[in-house]
Amino acid sequence: MFNLFISLFLFVSLISCGQTNTTAEDIVHKQDSIVYIQKSIRFIKEVMWKEMSDTQFILSSKPFDFTYFECTEEFLLDTNFLSKDERKQFKDKQYPHIFQWTKELFTNAKLINGDTINAIFVNRLKRWEYFYTHIGNAFHTFSVPVFLRNDTYCLFYSDISCGNLCGEGKLILYKKEHNSWVAIKTYCNWIS
Repeated sequence: MFNLFISLFLFVSLISCGQTNTTAEDIVHKQDSIVYIQKSIRFIKEVMWKEMSDTQFILSSKPFDFTYFECTEEFLLDTNFLSKDERKQFKDKQYPHIFQWTKELFTNAKLINGDTINAIFVNRLKRWEYFYTHIGNAFHTFSVPVFLRNDTYCLFYSDISCGNLCGEGKLILYKKEHNSWVAIKTYCNWIS
């Protein structure tokens, strides 16, 4: 027993010697990321509560990526709202990234891996018939909320895909009013 304890102690000591020191900046960054994720989840649950209350709610684990989205150009051209610095901040992706939604973040949702969704729809023999049979009737995709102006505004994209000619999505600018998020402008609303 004593030998097991000594072996475990030496193993942990060797591993910890090979690690780099954590700086105060690393700790602050990690805390900021955790706060951002918590704030994002609260926001999403508030603005998407109706959709998420459906017991058949399915969410892609891969957050929507603004990079391949032409509708953001419409938002970036909104000089009535965005300042030059805010446009640059958004273009340069100076907002936190979340690489994957997890079951811990959305406990009531059925999560489906984004790669699984891609594999289903790349295969011509599968697509919607396979999805309906094996997974469900539709799936949702959310972007990471982008908070602006000291968290008084938020830009958020959400969509639902439910068939070859069934789906809709929208990029919405929200404003915090009386402790609630209110949609004030929609960019590039689409429906199929």
